Amino acid sequence: MNKGIFAVEKHFAKKSTLEEVLKVCQEHFAKIDHYTNILRKKPDVIGNLESILIRLTGEQGFLEPILGLAITYKKNQELHYYVERKIAIENEGKKFSSAPNEREASEHVAEYRRVRNLLQAYVDVCKAGISAIQTRLKTVRE
Repeated sequence: MNKGIFAVEKHFAKKSTLEEVLKVCQEHFAKIDHYTNILRKKPDVIGNLESILIRLTGEQGFLEPILGLAITYKKNQELHYYVERKIAIENEGKKFSSAPNEREASEHVAEYRRVRNLLQAYVDVCKAGISAIQTRLKTVRE
């Protein structure tokens, strides 16, 4: 686990600090962008492939635990909001309707979803790059 994962986790506690998560990851996103640009421009340079394979694996290893936090906090915040709304509506003596409150809860966690989706996209880019490089290296070595 990342040493700083607990420092990153505190930024998930409030919507107002979610942007800090992306700031922590920005340097890693830039590296992944750089490596994928190299793969697009020079896909057959074996030395590049081996180096990029190692680096993408490292970046994936950094981002995966943060993605796990993003998934967890998004789900928990959405559920928490939904349950709070349900209790409040029922305490007012009104009939609770699931569908509109699910939409409202979903809207409430839009920023969490954005952060989760961005992290997921970069993890997926790492996985795709790693897989493509491994396939290419295997082909070259056979």
